[in-house]
Amino acid sequence: MALKLTEKFGTKKLAMSAIGVAFMFVVTSFLQIPMFGIGAGYIHLGDTVLFIVAFICGPLVGGITGGFGGFFADLFLGYPSYALFTLVIKAVQGAIVGGLAKSIFCKSLRYQVFKFLGILILSGTFMIVGYFLVNIMLFDWSIVIVSLVGDVIQILTNIIFASLAFPSICRYYNAIRRENLNLQIDDELNSQQ
Repeated sequence: MALKLTEKFGTKKLAMSAIGVAFMFVVTSFLQIPMFGIGAGYIHLGDTVLFIVAFICGPLVGGITGGFGGFFADLFLGYPSYALFTLVIKAVQGAIVGGLAKSIFCKSLRYQVFKFLGILILSGTFMIVGYFLVNIMLFDWSIVIVSLVGDVIQILTNIIFASLAFPSICRYYNAIRRENLNLQIDDELNSQQ
């Protein structure tokens, strides 16, 4: 079974997914800022990890990172009622960012930044709406509204941090693309010999 998984999924993607899940879990679970006065919520930078991994590795690895990283963090932190919803919401967030990331590299740097922000806002809006609907099913309206405010603060914080990391992400992403291109050229040259 493991051999078939790595044949279809690829060893690099499997490793990057595992690293992404672990990193998102740690950042979400242990690096928190409590939101005093806004319920019992907290701000974490797990979505920043999700954004970066999805941007660099694509929609599949981004979805796995977001879904399972958030799922395990919810279980660990004592929010089991959210865990399955988080699995779906964060997986879709990762797929959105990873799927749209390749479309960024086509115009000027300013255009790239605006497009990057647009992708993060789209992903964040999906998260806010997703958790809003979950909270409607689980809680009273007073908790739903307080949680909505917390989710907006949470995603805005992560968009700011991911945007600050954007120039470094671009340099890393472009280096990976150049390396992959060089490897493909080397493979073609070796196969011709």
